[in-house]
Amino acid sequence: MAYQKLSRDSSSRKALFRDLVTDLFLYERIQTTEAKAKEVRSIAEKLITLAKRGDLHARRQVAAFVRRESLDGEQRTPSKTVLRVGAALH
Repeated sequence: MAYQKLSRDSSSRKALFRDLVTDLFLYERIQTTEAKAKEVRSIAEKLITLAKRGDLHARRQVAAFVRRESLDGEQRTPSKTVLRVGAALH
């Protein structure tokens, strides 16, 4: 098996991973269980590799996975979203 089920159905698991990866990118660290951290690490590394590519298709793939959340907690603030934070670090 290529992943752990973590006692969730597929949609709940995907939502959990989206939330954890988004929080990891926003706050640069998260507190979670070891099993979840191992799964999130592989997803985050793949998204970082895509973001480093930097072309339009790669950015859209990352944007499709990561939630649009900002550091101040507001939804869809275009100036401080996760994607912009990541672009500033690049």
